[in-house]
Amino acid sequence: MGKTRYDGHHLTGKPVFSGEFSYGLSNAWALYGGTQFNSDYQATAIGIGRDLFSFGALSLDITQSFARFTDKKIKGRSYRLNYAKSFDALRTDITFAGYRFAARDYRTLTQFMDQRRTGYDIRSPKENYQIYINKYFDNFNISLNYQYSTYWQDKPQTQYGLYASTNISIPMLS
Repeated sequence: MGKTRYDGHHLTGKPVFSGEFSYGLSNAWALYGGTQFNSDYQATAIGIGRDLFSFGALSLDITQSFARFTDKKIKGRSYRLNYAKSFDALRTDITFAGYRFAARDYRTLTQFMDQRRTGYDIRSPKENYQIYINKYFDNFNISLNYQYSTYWQDKPQTQYGLYASTNISIPMLS
C-alpha cells in the first residue's frame, strides 16, 4: 500500500494497493499476475511464461484496467508478448521486450493519475515495440535500445538509445 507522487515529491490521491504472484507450473511453465487498485482505479494482469530452454523464453499476458473519473468510467485491455534470448558464448542478451497492444481506454496507474490530476485525456498508447541488445565485455557493457510506439490520437514515435556502463571499484567502500 502506498500513495502516488506526481512530481517525485508530493504525495497525492488516495492510497493504492498492489500485489503480485508467480507460480511455477513445471520446470518450463510459469503463471504470473498482479493487481493495482484504489477506489477509482483497478488493473489486474494474468500471464503465462514458457522457458524455451536453448531457444530463450517467451511470455504472454493480458491486463484489464477500470478507471473512474468525475465525468466518466472507462475500461480497456492491454496484451503483451515478450521474448528474450541469451547467447552465453557471445556474452550477449537480446530481448524483444515486447509487442504491446492497448485498447483506446486502457490506462496504466501512471496514466490514470496524470489524467485525473490534469483533467486532460492522455496520449493513449496503441502499440509498442521494444528491442534491447546487451553486450557484456570484461570491464564494461554496451546496450543498444530501439522503441517504436503508436498512439490512438497522435503520430508515431521512434526512440533509439546507445548506452555504455562500467563498474568502478573504490577500495575503502568495498
